[in-house]
Amino acid sequence: DELRMVYEGLPDFLEQVSANENASFPFSLECRKAPLIVYVHQIGYLMCFFDEKISEALLIGLQDFEFAFSEDGEERRFYYHTQKTRELDNLLGDIYHKILDMERAIIRDLVCRVLQFLPQLTKAVNFAAELDCILSLAIVARQNNYVRPILTEDSILEIRNGRHALQEMTVDTFVPNDTKIRSAGRINIITGPNYSGKSIYIKQ
Repeated sequence: DELRMVYEGLPDFLEQVSANENASFPFSLECRKAPLIVYVHQIGYLMCFFDEKISEALLIGLQDFEFAFSEDGEERRFYYHTQKTRELDNLLGDIYHKILDMERAIIRDLVCRVLQFLPQLTKAVNFAAELDCILSLAIVARQNNYVRPILTEDSILEIRNGRHALQEMTVDTFVPNDTKIRSAGRINIITGPNYSGKSIYIKQ
């Protein structure tokens, strides 16, 4: 949390440091935009000059300046290592990635602690899933007036006012059907004209 607070306050802090550095230059810089000290992830702190690179003549008076790289875009930027940016590197370091490393370490530690209770957690999740299924079936049964079947070892299938659970939701009127199949044979044949409900009757 302390590192994150420092990171969130970094823009204001660097703006103040930049103002102090600009005031300490041994000469006046005629720049459209004042140089800024910026923080670049995985690189560190750099002094950024805009539009034009510092001339070799001016660099003689800035012996601690070391050119790092340039960047093209809407405005050209030239980045330098300075004594102050090196101090910031030593003081703060790559703060963003420090935060990421600490977060990863915390997450790894949390995962290891949670995995110690994996059997109990798995049992609890399975119980919750089973309970969710039972409650869902109970709610649907009450809403649609379903009934629990009576199981028997006899070779008989008897349905009274049977309905197709999905088909009846797609039509305005659904006519329930009775079904009685006894052990007279292993095959039953349903006949009737097209669109008379044979398929729905079988699926119910």
